[in-house]
Amino acid sequence: MERGLVMVVHGVALALLAYVLMVYALKQSPSMAESRSVLLGALAVAYMVVFGHGVPTMSALKRL
Repeated sequence: MERGLVMVVHGVALALLAYVLMVYALKQSPSMAESRSVLLGALAVAYMVVFGHGVPTMSALKRL
């Protein structure tokens, strides 16, 4: 499993990409896109901390 800092960097990269897509492709206001992209990045980091980069197995879900 990767270090936590690497997962945070991946979450930030995902949030930045989502922000750019929301502002320029979806024409959302910058403040709305910022809020949504931060939420998306935070959820991605939480997912990676719990499950890593893989899809969770049933045994991993039962441990929760």
